[in-house]
Amino acid sequence: MKQLKEMTKANIENRPPSQICTHCASTIEPFFIETIGWKFPSVCPPCDQELTEKEQKITSQKELHDLLQKSGLKGKLLTHAFSNFKHSESPQVFQLAKSYAITFITPDVHHGLMLFGKTGTGKTHLACAIANHIINQNRISVKFIKSIDLLFQIRRAMNINTDEELKFIEQLANCPLLIIDDLGSEKITDWAQQVFYKIIDDRDILGKPIIITTNIDIRDLANRIGERTASRLASMCKLVAMSSKDYRLKTK
Repeated sequence: MKQLKEMTKANIENRPPSQICTHCASTIEPFFIETIGWKFPSVCPPCDQELTEKEQKITSQKELHDLLQKSGLKGKLLTHAFSNFKHSESPQVFQLAKSYAITFITPDVHHGLMLFGKTGTGKTHLACAIANHIINQNRISVKFIKSIDLLFQIRRAMNINTDEELKFIEQLANCPLLIIDDLGSEKITDWAQQVFYKIIDDRDILGKPIIITTNIDIRDLANRIGERTASRLASMCKLVAMSSKDYRLKTK
């Protein structure tokens, strides 16, 4: 006990002088750690909290920037949000899509959506609004790609080597949410049918959701991409019919 008191007295006597915060120039008092000794930070606690929050904000902004860069969303697609969706003919579809985006963080959101309807009914806008919400609010990776671009990119990867092709397909199969826009608009060959089936089947096996937009219904889609692929999509997705009115022509 006597030795402990002597150590405590010595520690008090060896207390270093107060320091100046390098951030705000306020006074910082040192503190004693039993196993280490006297310590004092270079900044005061309020400044330390402020700097930590700034660092976290910068890290979060970088993470968001990287997610958006890798998402496939570009140009005006990045501006598509629920707040600027003006298709009054589809209020129920709007609420369904918004609810899907908001609840995507929960484990029970594993189904996908197939938005089908004529050109200009807002399918792509809603799909992008879902993607933008999930990326911006939840920092979850989403991949958006037009079906024809998907085939072009796989063909380009094939021209490099088989490994690159498989790597790209694996990326599409494994991302948390895949959105294929305008499915069925491209020229479908046997090879293209195999590609779509491979990606969709892999996502089904892994329990990964998919969102599809298309100008044709599920029966016509089956004639384009194959019955097996269309059947798999029908089992994975809620089929959502959009208004038959062309919003873009209406606004013009």
